[in-house]
Amino acid sequence: MREKILRVGVYGVKRGSTHIKSIAFLDNAQVVAICDRDEGAVEKVKKFCPSDVVICPDYDTLLEQDLDLVVLANFLPDHAGCAIQALRKGINVVSECLAAVTMKECVDLVEAVEETGKYYSMAENTPWGTSCLELRRLYSGGTLGELSYAEAEYSHPMAPEDVVKVRPTADHWRNFMPKTYYLSHPLGGLMNITGLLPKKVLAKVTPDYTYAKKRGFPHADSGAILLVEMEGGVLFRVTGCAHFGAPSGGMRLACTNADAELIRHQKQRVSLTFAPWELPKEMEHAGTHVEYYPPIEADVQAVISKGLSTSGHNVADFRCVRNYINEIAEGREPDMNVYRATAMSAVAILGWRSVLNNSQQIEIPDFRDPAARDQYRNDDLSPWRGEIPYYVFPAK
Repeated sequence: MREKILRVGVYGVKRGSTHIKSIAFLDNAQVVAICDRDEGAVEKVKKFCPSDVVICPDYDTLLEQDLDLVVLANFLPDHAGCAIQALRKGINVVSECLAAVTMKECVDLVEAVEETGKYYSMAENTPWGTSCLELRRLYSGGTLGELSYAEAEYSHPMAPEDVVKVRPTADHWRNFMPKTYYLSHPLGGLMNITGLLPKKVLAKVTPDYTYAKKRGFPHADSGAILLVEMEGGVLFRVTGCAHFGAPSGGMRLACTNADAELIRHQKQRVSLTFAPWELPKEMEHAGTHVEYYPPIEADVQAVISKGLSTSGHNVADFRCVRNYINEIAEGREPDMNVYRATAMSAVAILGWRSVLNNSQQIEIPDFRDPAARDQYRNDDLSPWRGEIPYYVFPAK
């Protein structure tokens, strides 16, 4: 019997282009409909779609197509509402970034998934980077020992002329995003490696007045630092949206036997350092410290040879897309399911509440528990509606 080909719709084709391009290299999925108000962006991705792809003028029309899955790559503040709308129409959902931006949205999204029984996943790409997969292999195999502390940083400063490209208008959603909200790259990577759920958060914000002045920002918040207590008391330190220093994305697992790191400013290079008294016999020939680039697996190399670009996120996007397509096709539980995705969203949301309340520590609800949801069922405070401030440090 021929394998079912999943019919996919993509909402937002700029960031969604990486999903469209990746699906073009899969045999069990096909993009059948796309939607974006930017006609130029639509024209650029049409060549990666079947000739009969449907170009939809709006999201409602997209959902009227015969879809098995919709990929949400639209504006961040709209993801939860769009996901719920699709789920209630019987369509599986992949959210390209943070699942929700208010606590009420977290509750509503969890209950929509439970009520409909449809697939929902957050497609965070960092866990699918070559180095992150290597850290997960080392950790899950027991090589590193028990974890007590981990840290991950994502800083993405931009030249003034490039800022205009991602914030083209004064009312663009990125201009109103608190600095704790863009934490899915560092936190998502660590959550995927360890399998742990967050339990508590406290956060602070740091300023950069010069950066803000050069780019015409109304605020000087340059990044958020969050301390997140995970299950078992393990402590994570992660950044939210940050633009301090040079572009970087370091990661470290500090365990009883060894440190394992994704080396900052050296893309995909891994450092492994053992305590001398914990050095495994099979590592004695290499010593306590090694650095290396983990290899890309043969099946991904084969796709690269067929034309898959390794630019941007260095095949992490392709692995991420292939994984969620296969999860749906095989009926598997998603790696980043709705409970994990909303827990991550709650760290962002409540981390900002912590910033606004003198770094008060706040508990993260377990969205698997209906009773834990009740506290936040009507908590719809949003910085995008002006109900809470979206920055701490005004620009000078």
